[in-house]
Amino acid sequence: MNGFDSGIHARRRALFMEQLGAAAAVIPAAALATHHADCEWPFRQDSDFFYLTGFDEPDAVALLLPHRPEASTPEQRAEPSSTTKTSSNSTRRSELIAV
Repeated sequence: MNGFDSGIHARRRALFMEQLGAAAAVIPAAALATHHADCEWPFRQDSDFFYLTGFDEPDAVALLLPHRPEASTPEQRAEPSSTTKTSSNSTRRSELIAV
């Protein structure tokens, strides 16, 4: 055992969603940052997004719907996804994380 509590993010989301009431929350992840138009900075996830999801990929979105209990489990979806062009013209997919 590595000592990491894998349920910590689920408990954080549950507490956050209790405080939301009937509202929804859309929390974007960090994007890759480009330096001098030709190289990318090392990726660092947005702290709020990581605190709630534990997901460490760029351009994701956390959709928190406390009024929809069936959507309370994290789900990484390959579709629907959008493709975006980065400054280096490489294509990347944006992921939607419904929690």
